[in-house]
Amino acid sequence: MVKPEQYIRSHMPFDPLFQFLNYPLTYQEFNQSDTKSTKNKTFFNYRDTLTQFENQNQTEKCISENRRIEHNGIKNDLIIQRMQYNQLQINFQINQVQIDNYNLAINDINNGIAWLNKFINYRNKQFIPSTSDLEIKNMLDSADILLTNARKILKGIKNPDDDLILPIYQLNITIDKAKLQVTEQKKFLDKYLKTEKTKRKTLFY
Repeated sequence: MVKPEQYIRSHMPFDPLFQFLNYPLTYQEFNQSDTKSTKNKTFFNYRDTLTQFENQNQTEKCISENRRIEHNGIKNDLIIQRMQYNQLQINFQINQVQIDNYNLAINDINNGIAWLNKFINYRNKQFIPSTSDLEIKNMLDSADILLTNARKILKGIKNPDDDLILPIYQLNITIDKAKLQVTEQKKFLDKYLKTEKTKRKTLFY
């Protein structure tokens, strides 16, 4: 529970935020034991910044910490190591987000193709047992929505890790092929729905 004004005389945190001072010391001032000077300094509302920091995710915390460290001046080996550690954390978190999004896209693709196959199988059975036109249409619409969303997720993966470049390319090919089938099946379904119900049976031959 030592006051920040006293603690800074002997302990310098990596991140100036954790000096808990409205006029944080630079590394140079700390090295020179100049702990009282506020001349030409800009007021730093550390309380607001701390609240913001606590609401950030891990990647944002590392980025903002490195920015404050960089702004604070002199860097020794320990400080450089800290910044490098933060950068590793940033890279790891970004890569993890990419993997999570990649897996989300795979899930949507699999579900989309499952709906497409369900429709094709049902069509092969000449839509027997019968169900409403809306339910039949929903099968293809669900497939289309899921495949479109998967493409959107993959497009959102910017500068993917080298290990993901080829798999993402292959997934996009899978989406293209599935979307082509959806389009073809929609053409048939559109004709089917516009045909008088008593004559629909002929469309299967």
